[in-house]
Amino acid sequence: MSNNYAYTDAQPTGTDHRHGTDRHVQPNRVHIETVVEDSTIAHFSNDAVTAAKGAAAPSAATYVALFANSLGGYLNSDEWRVATDEAISCEFRPKGTDATSQQIVLASNRSVTFDPRTSIVDGSLITEGKAIAGDLVFTEPCPKAALFSHRFTILDHHVMAGFTAASLEQTAVQFLGDMMIACNTTVANVIGTSAGLRKVKAKAPSGAAREQAEDLIDILAANIDTGFGLSLSHFTFMVPVALSPILDRAAQRAGLESIDELIGAGIQFHRGPNKILCIPNGYSCLSFREDRDGDIWNIHTSRNASLQGYDIEVSAIADVVANAMVKLKLSAPGSDKLQTELVAMPLITEIELTTA
Repeated sequence: MSNNYAYTDAQPTGTDHRHGTDRHVQPNRVHIETVVEDSTIAHFSNDAVTAAKGAAAPSAATYVALFANSLGGYLNSDEWRVATDEAISCEFRPKGTDATSQQIVLASNRSVTFDPRTSIVDGSLITEGKAIAGDLVFTEPCPKAALFSHRFTILDHHVMAGFTAASLEQTAVQFLGDMMIACNTTVANVIGTSAGLRKVKAKAPSGAAREQAEDLIDILAANIDTGFGLSLSHFTFMVPVALSPILDRAAQRAGLESIDELIGAGIQFHRGPNKILCIPNGYSCLSFREDRDGDIWNIHTSRNASLQGYDIEVSAIADVVANAMVKLKLSAPGSDKLQTELVAMPLITEIELTTA
């Protein structure tokens, strides 16, 4: 038997119709592209294969570049700033500057409690005072700032089968929705460290969606602090995300397009404890930090060679201006002298939803 074989283009017996069209062909050209900074990717292909199949396999680098550019374009646009400011009071400040401290005149009498101190007159301890109408309330950033950072990985084989503009948009919308709830949770955790936090308890709503929505509105109306707003529209409420489908169903049943219309106020959802935060719009805000280019959100894309994919990270920093302070003037008994003390004032109401 001879060991010499001759190559032939003739179709062997028993071979299907794909013979000659799906066999490996040696690449005869290479295309180099730079998508990520300090990183290049080489794509090898063959003219004959490309011509036969119509196009080369989709590039993961192209998908990642489109995704990152879309995110960066929207998150750093004026459209995003307007939408965010409508959702909750915001400040966008240049790099190297501090968050703006707000000064608002108090509209009603408020009692506050502060650390005991010694009177300059008779040595007695004073633990409580009252801020009267007309006093100025100063709002300052909380001790902790909010760092928003979200990362995900796109593997090369995720897009080898191809992608469309619609699928890319759907992925981006889903990511932005999840990121918004995660950011709200971070803000809620920071607010939990605020010196001025008024805490109350209320029974969690139960029953049908319409009944729960009505009970929730009653809970909000009964527990807002009228010293900082006279109606629900003067507040933004951060609500547990578990209530989202219930409120959405109640809004649909009422013939409304959004939950905000149903409640009559701005609603944000978080994944924290079963608590509602009532944030006065005129007394608190998120102060976002811009970088040297004027962008708020940074989009970092890097090649992850060990996973054969790309890592995309979206990050931003915001100070939560939610610490309220007021300067009290206290008169000592039997003296015409006044003492002043700068004390924390409860600004945000935390409603804990209980089952009992």
